[in-house]
Amino acid sequence: MKKMRERLGRIQADAGLARSHGGTSSDLHDQDDDISRRETWSDFREYIVGREEDREAVVSALLRHTEKELSVISIHGFGGLGKTTLARLAFNAEPVIRAFDCRVWIHVSMKYDLIKIGKSILSKLEANCSGDLDHLKTQLKGLLKDKTFLIVLDDIWEEDPHELLKLMDFLNVGAKGSMVLVTTRYEKIAINMDPVLCHRLESLSDGECWDLFKETAFVSQAKEARLQHIGRDIVKKCKGVPLAVRSLAFVLKWKEGVDEWEDIRDSHLWELEEKQDISFESVLPSLKLSFQHMSATLKLCFVYCSVFPKGSYIDKDLLIQQWIALGFIRLNEAFHPERRGEEYVKQLLGMSFLQISTTQTPISRKCIEAPHVFRLHDLVYDLARSLAMVDLLFLDTESNLKVSSTHSDCRYAVLTNCNPTTLRNNMMRKLRALHVNEWKQEKIPNKIFSTKFLRVLNLSGCSLLVLPSCIKQLKLLRYLDASGMQDQTLNHLSSLQNLQALKLSGSLIGALPHDMGSLEKLRYLNLSGCSNLLVLPESLCSLGKLQYLDMSNCSAIKELPPHFGNLFSLSTLDLSSCCDLTKLPESLGSLQKLRVLDLSNCWKLDALSDSFAKLDHLKGLNLSCCYQLKELPELFGNLETLDLSDCHKLQKLPESISGLKNLKVLILSDCWELTVLPESFGNLKQLQYLDLSSSQISALPESVSELVNLEHMNISWCTDLHNLPGNYGNLVKLEELNMSYIGNGNVNIPKGIAEMSNLKILLADGLINWSWENEEDIVFFNALSSSRSSFFFTGENKPSDLSIKDNTLQVGDLGRVQNLAEVEELQLSKRRQLRSLIVSGHGYGTGTELAQELVPQEAVLEKLQPPRTLERFELLGCTISTFPSWMTDIASFLPNLAHLELRHLETCGCLPPLGQLPKLHMLVISDMPHIKEVNQEFSGGARPFQKLRNIVIENMPNLEKWHTDATVSGNDVEFMFPVLHHVKIHKCPKLRFQPFLPRSVSLEIYRSNQVLSSGVRSNGHLYYMPTIRVLIDSCTLSSDGLMGLQSLTSLKFLGVRHCKGLDNWRGSIAMLTSLKSLDIAMSSVPECLGGVTSLECLKIHNCLVNYNTLEQVLHLTALVDLSLCCSHPTKLVNDQEVNWLTNMASCLKNLVNLELDNFIGCDRLPPLGCLEKLRSLTLRQMPDLKTVHQDISGGSNCLPMLQTLKIGSMPNLERWTTAHAPAAHAAHSAQSALSV
Repeated sequence: MKKMRERLGRIQADAGLARSHGGTSSDLHDQDDDISRRETWSDFREYIVGREEDREAVVSALLRHTEKELSVISIHGFGGLGKTTLARLAFNAEPVIRAFDCRVWIHVSMKYDLIKIGKSILSKLEANCSGDLDHLKTQLKGLLKDKTFLIVLDDIWEEDPHELLKLMDFLNVGAKGSMVLVTTRYEKIAINMDPVLCHRLESLSDGECWDLFKETAFVSQAKEARLQHIGRDIVKKCKGVPLAVRSLAFVLKWKEGVDEWEDIRDSHLWELEEKQDISFESVLPSLKLSFQHMSATLKLCFVYCSVFPKGSYIDKDLLIQQWIALGFIRLNEAFHPERRGEEYVKQLLGMSFLQISTTQTPISRKCIEAPHVFRLHDLVYDLARSLAMVDLLFLDTESNLKVSSTHSDCRYAVLTNCNPTTLRNNMMRKLRALHVNEWKQEKIPNKIFSTKFLRVLNLSGCSLLVLPSCIKQLKLLRYLDASGMQDQTLNHLSSLQNLQALKLSGSLIGALPHDMGSLEKLRYLNLSGCSNLLVLPESLCSLGKLQYLDMSNCSAIKELPPHFGNLFSLSTLDLSSCCDLTKLPESLGSLQKLRVLDLSNCWKLDALSDSFAKLDHLKGLNLSCCYQLKELPELFGNLETLDLSDCHKLQKLPESISGLKNLKVLILSDCWELTVLPESFGNLKQLQYLDLSSSQISALPESVSELVNLEHMNISWCTDLHNLPGNYGNLVKLEELNMSYIGNGNVNIPKGIAEMSNLKILLADGLINWSWENEEDIVFFNALSSSRSSFFFTGENKPSDLSIKDNTLQVGDLGRVQNLAEVEELQLSKRRQLRSLIVSGHGYGTGTELAQELVPQEAVLEKLQPPRTLERFELLGCTISTFPSWMTDIASFLPNLAHLELRHLETCGCLPPLGQLPKLHMLVISDMPHIKEVNQEFSGGARPFQKLRNIVIENMPNLEKWHTDATVSGNDVEFMFPVLHHVKIHKCPKLRFQPFLPRSVSLEIYRSNQVLSSGVRSNGHLYYMPTIRVLIDSCTLSSDGLMGLQSLTSLKFLGVRHCKGLDNWRGSIAMLTSLKSLDIAMSSVPECLGGVTSLECLKIHNCLVNYNTLEQVLHLTALVDLSLCCSHPTKLVNDQEVNWLTNMASCLKNLVNLELDNFIGCDRLPPLGCLEKLRSLTLRQMPDLKTVHQDISGGSNCLPMLQTLKIGSMPNLERWTTAHAPAAHAAHSAQSALSV
């Protein structure tokens, strides 16, 4: 006890840490803690000063092409300078992301272990990571062979040159151009790695430090003026170390008094370190000062972080739950302890004691979610360990620690494969937290479970076969992590009555205990990845204090208990990838405290109950990949994040979406049936991130230009979007705009784009024709979106003339190359800035003598290998019989390719395997007459064409078969095109797909008679899209083709032009139960048209229309738009036309638009006044019509909604009689347009 008091005295004197003997008593808790001064997660976007040149140097080195198999770049400098930050900036740079096939970030730290490094890399690549070093290298080589990779090894301490050589040999498994980026404190290590590619990171200047300091420390100009002179003195003491500057700046941000600032400037801690060099051996005084000014509770929370291994990643939610379990954060009805924990995390993050993990989301999506994973800076970790002292015990297989009596006072222990005999009972006596990281023994010693004061038990490194029965002795246990447990039952769980947090992720449990509800104090429950779990016990619904429930990847769960809404304290619910979940209980709306709800990848969920509207406090809602979801309930005003990506059947957004005043993130990508946004869309004033990519949006509302806080906007691959109305100059905060491949290449430049002062990234690939209003806009657009050059092998220009900054290049006249050295000089593969390439073979010599002197185009093309960064490639008019080697393995050489066109390759008889291109969106194959068949080899392997949205096949006169199935293994079959949006097939008269026609949202067929005879695949997998729109032009429809059409039960629009055979389509046309619009022109008309009762729009133009056809139309009572035009004037007898018009007016009462053309037998118009909804009426070519009498009104109420009346080509019409004045005025009061 005396030693304990002496130690506490020393800690208090040095750092102000007030701690009682028990470590959890209430006097440790500040009542105030300045928690009210809350930061938002967006406030922690890293502000970086003075490193732009360093960043450019490292990025340039990474992009520099090299013939070496593996290159190493090192960043070295002492601790706290920002080596990891610099590496992260380079790692996440857009050109670097595009340049490498895969990127991996590994933290190495002081304890060097090559096997552990290998396993870490493999785990990041989601591969099996077991075995010895040779086996690991074999696995790594199998994954990375022929791929360029970037591996970051952060914080290497190993100085032995032989060990470093072994490391490089282990990593030398990829393609030429692969890179390793190393950060280290030692220059010697950097030189041993590669003496040439070393980048020394220097201290910041005083001016740069001051810029960094004042960005955080001063919240007002008045404060800066009053305290600037003291602040500059403090900054000088930080010796140019960004970590020191950031830490103190955040502490001083909340201190207003001159005395407080002077106390920090004049602290004796600066003197203690004055004579020491800044290195890894000295803990910077600024960090001690920051620690000294923490609240007592925050100090405990920080010191506890030392239980995690150095350099490891720390999950925010689990850390907070452990803080709560240890009593650092009290359970109190007055505040939410988890939110208090988040505030502590924010404070540690603000002081740079915690750092956001590099494995977080890319920068363009940072605003979507709060950071979730952190790590301690090494210097900060050393500080935490020094403060923990004998409170913390690490035992592992390599530890030579001789356990002594002093360890009987330890509060926290970390065991890693240690010998059980080293564990003594007296060690466990006062233990509060125990982490078992790795344990190869069959059982855990019972003495662990005799620790009566244990609050936190982490067994995640054990993969227990069963939960030991003696665990019930841990009466005070509040936190249990038994992830990966192999037992299917949890027999002793209910005895842990004080349990507050339980993590069972990845366990094999088949059911939870029926008395689960007895754990009345449970606040956190993680069941993620429990794929054997079939049902939840009803007693679970009685956990009234449960606030966090993670059931992600519980793929066997089909429904939730009906009283699920009784979990009234629940704030976070994760049901993502519950693939069998078909519905949610109505009681879900009772979860009034719910803030985050994740339903992503719930494939079978087809509806949300109206009770959703009751979730008033919901801030984050993720419904991505809910493929069956057709509509949303009315939304609620507090949502901040809404993800609806890949909701394939969602047709419209509720009007209430414009009322989401706090919405910051909206993702609508791949919503295939979504065509319009509400006009009030501009009311979303707080919106920062908008993604509409690959949706069917045909127009943006003008109010989009009013989204003044928008920072990222993605409208790429919206192929129906041609017009961008409004003035986009108001979007002054927009940083990134992606408008690639919109409008099929035809679009107007956003007006006011030149006024977007913050726009840094403009992506406009695939735009062919564009228009603009202001000259300034097009100048700005061209300057930011592209830089283009052309090179032709004519001898008039030289490869050296090409700028290295050009991102678009056209190379022509391959047929005029006389020397391959001229081609090699272009060095295309080294031009990593290149994003678009057009290669044309036009200009091949015609004379025999000249041809003998020219290099064959196949050899030329072999030398024109593009860089891996290429996103668009067009190969046109080349005389080749086979493709170059880099195209036969194109997925390895061009992994970023999104747009590929192969045109006019008239001597080529095969296609390269394109299915494994991971980013391919658009594919055009045209004018290749030698191709007769496309087989499974086109897929290139399993899961082909995962991103392909658009395919065009045209002018392929001899193409007969296209196999759309790709056999994977055994009887498993995958289809070649799973996610197509648009299929366009023109002039392929012999083409049949086997076994099925590719499914797509839109299908366009022109002069390709056999395509529909291929047969149509049923929906199959849930994410196969329904075919909504089909346009057929100039085809002869066989009976097989008609059967293929009628199987498209989701079809909404059918257009038929210049086709024969449609009159053979009889009663089976009624199978198109979803058809809304039918447009027939210059074709025969189906005989049983009246069977399609779902039709709302019918247009028959220039077709032979007989009386039977007219009678069929009368059965279409849902019609809103009707347009009939007879192409072959045939006079119907016995007033048939007039009789039909009379019946039409009484049968089709929902008509809004009516057009009648070429009714040559009609000599009078019947009463039409009963068409009360009619707004537009067009009458043309009725030569027998002379007079229109007032009885057309059908009474005094003549077409009350009529707004437009058009009359044309009626040579004998003499008079249109209206009713007497009052009635006539009333009858036509709504009319706004008259055209004669």
